[in-house]
Amino acid sequence: MPENSDRYKILKKLGGGGMGEVYLAEDLLLDRKVVLKFLTKASRHDPAARKRLLREAKAAAAIDHPYICKIYEAGETGGDIFIAMEYIEGQDLYERLRKGRLPIDEALRIGFEIIDGLARAHAGRVVHRDLKPSNVMLTPDSHVKIVDFGLARVVPTGNSSTLSGPNLTASGAMIGTMTYMSPEQIQGEKADERSDVFTLGIIFFEMLAGRHPFLRKTYVETATAILREDAPPLSQFIEGCPEGLEETVAKMLSKAPSERYASAGEVGRALRARGSGVRSGAITPRPRTGPGLLPSIAVLSFVNRSRDEEFDYFVEGMTDELNARISKIPGLKVISRTSAMRFKDSEKSLPEIGRELGAGFLLEGSVQHFSSRVRIITGLVEVEEGSQVWAETYDREMQDIFAIQTDVSQNIAHAIRARFSGVGLTAFSGGAEQPRSISTYHLYLRGIYYMNKWSPAAAKQAIEFFEKAIESDPNYSPSHAGLATCYGKAAMIGFLRGKEAIEAAPKARAAAERALELNPNLPEAHVGKGVVALAFDWDFRTAESSLERALELNPNHADAQTLLGWPLAFQCRFDEARSYAERAVELNPLDPTALTHLAWVILFGGGPEDSVEQKLQQALEIDPNFPMAKNTLSALYMLRGETEKGLELARQGGTWERATLGVSYAMTGNREEAQKILEEITRPDQAGRHSPFDIARLYLALGDVDRGFEMLEKAYEGHDNHLLFVEPVFRYWPLLRPHRENPRYIEILHKMGLA
Repeated sequence: MPENSDRYKILKKLGGGGMGEVYLAEDLLLDRKVVLKFLTKASRHDPAARKRLLREAKAAAAIDHPYICKIYEAGETGGDIFIAMEYIEGQDLYERLRKGRLPIDEALRIGFEIIDGLARAHAGRVVHRDLKPSNVMLTPDSHVKIVDFGLARVVPTGNSSTLSGPNLTASGAMIGTMTYMSPEQIQGEKADERSDVFTLGIIFFEMLAGRHPFLRKTYVETATAILREDAPPLSQFIEGCPEGLEETVAKMLSKAPSERYASAGEVGRALRARGSGVRSGAITPRPRTGPGLLPSIAVLSFVNRSRDEEFDYFVEGMTDELNARISKIPGLKVISRTSAMRFKDSEKSLPEIGRELGAGFLLEGSVQHFSSRVRIITGLVEVEEGSQVWAETYDREMQDIFAIQTDVSQNIAHAIRARFSGVGLTAFSGGAEQPRSISTYHLYLRGIYYMNKWSPAAAKQAIEFFEKAIESDPNYSPSHAGLATCYGKAAMIGFLRGKEAIEAAPKARAAAERALELNPNLPEAHVGKGVVALAFDWDFRTAESSLERALELNPNHADAQTLLGWPLAFQCRFDEARSYAERAVELNPLDPTALTHLAWVILFGGGPEDSVEQKLQQALEIDPNFPMAKNTLSALYMLRGETEKGLELARQGGTWERATLGVSYAMTGNREEAQKILEEITRPDQAGRHSPFDIARLYLALGDVDRGFEMLEKAYEGHDNHLLFVEPVFRYWPLLRPHRENPRYIEILHKMGLA
């Protein structure tokens, strides 16, 4: 075993191959587990092997991607050279495949993540050369990590010609693992990106069909099959296999490199170009936009260069409008404004911001207001090169703002299209909707500005400005959509309750319907209808169909992705909810709401607790006081027996979370403290300040069944939106689970449409 160093303490050997030996170690400086890879005894004193290991470590370290194992450093201890890399828990894809073929949607999800990581490597001219299922790790939160980049293995000498396990052994030496080699590798020719594509085709085939397309009994037979025999069609193994998927895999497995896709990036683009064939109902139950190999952009908050701070609303609103227009460009992934806004006034460099947002391009700019004129300076920066690829200054009348927005969006599409041919221009064919006067637009932007601030007072101001915008121009559909969405979100969050919510309901419904009458192709109108149906009517079917339609019109609509996860989760359809929640986080990586919603869905769906905690900690790093993240993390701790940590977080909750703290005390057996909280929140002077559903939970946790169900019925009669969480919460909390068999509980579910 290699010697310990001042920084690393070796814990145990994990495995080894022809070239390297792998050890689990403790990083004493950063207090984390790492993997150390050393050369074997036979190679450690070979200068060529040492040079090659360092060269390839540098290549792998240059690839920064979430689906690729991170290389931390290369070093030397006791004369032994090593690479320190990320320690990944979970199982490899080889172990997963031993259980049989994967469901098609799972195979595609894993496959697209492998493509994502491999495409980043190919973009940097790095070829794996030893891609295989045992080099694809599946983490506890079900994501991919590709390992052993560039560290091709030499198969040791052996006498057996019979295949055994994931690797073959044979007389002689060759780079890679024979069962996953391309024809040119077997023939000793140079391996490039197309060799990885061939291997990727084998992995896709194996995941989908449950068998290797060329595996035979012996070394010679397998090599011959790879060189000469065509893979059987996937449709032999998959009933109703989409034609587009079968054709793509077949092209990956072409014998001649010139007939394959040139890189993993081309594979991804080909699969997504065949969208109807690969993402049809035969694959997934609903139209989902998963993570892809699309160019990505974030629109940073423009700087207000005017002396008037009151003009902030216009600058922020115009940035939102630009983001909305750009998000409709086909073939382009657009990071949500919620995440991008976190870098307003940031001193970080553009490359740092781009990396944190996961964006390849950044749009920045400034706005200056002079009487009736506006000057906008804007530029598009490519993050990796740090170079400006387009810039323009507009000095126009304020009423020309719509033409400016269209021009900026078109120029961005053309600039990115020059680098990525898959980016389309059809989003600009019909022009954007405009109000009849610029004053209407100012009122609408003020509504958006206050809606984004999200506090009870700001929500009321937003509603007032949307209503004024509608009064100014009754036919401008975005104002109606904004009003409907603001009403719906305010009711869902609890800013509107009781009498206020009852009075708001007909206004919200009317605004949603009017927005759709005026413009049925406005994504925000469908978002408005969906959130109103959920918040005021508990109409899950309408909420789903409306939000799905919004995503058909604009797949980059992060708000719709997040909102669509809620009705699915309320119905305990957690797998579907998770797909939308993951996409929302992809588009909105720095939004604590999106991160917490994903964590909540994973937790209540029975997913890995480590993944839940990781996402909640991420949310709290962004906003240390985010109440939903604290509540969910407290629930996680309580349910896995870490009661002190759970109670500590629950005690930090505000007025609305008092009942949850009481339930936590009841779980620990501290009935006295739980009873004190119950008495506190049911005092006459507390009427209306606490959710009837939350009070019902505390009654039931303390064993008072009659009063508990009285409060549940009161929650239903009063349209308490906290009641939407009833099924996930009662399924998950041990003290509440037995009450699910009570006929009164079942009756409430029936009335809500949740039975």
